[in-house]
Amino acid sequence: MKPEIRGLVLALLSSAIGGTAIVATRALVATIDPVLLGALRFGIGVLALWPIAVWSGQRWPSRSDLPSVVALGLLFFAAFPILFNLCARR
Repeated sequence: MKPEIRGLVLALLSSAIGGTAIVATRALVATIDPVLLGALRFGIGVLALWPIAVWSGQRWPSRSDLPSVVALGLLFFAAFPILFNLCARR
């Protein structure tokens, strides 16, 4: 498969998965606490992707970059889902 086509297919798949996650969030947010829902969504993602990240053998960020990486991770994987779930609840 050509790289351009592969990229398009992966982008479509990513959009479909993201859209499905938003629909599922809207359906569940009335019954589950927003913090728990965010923890479940991204906890399952971590469990699925961690082995791939370790197995790939890629270089991890240097120690001097770790505070920035942790801050961005907390912003996107903690603050964003909680705020998103709170807004979806309304």
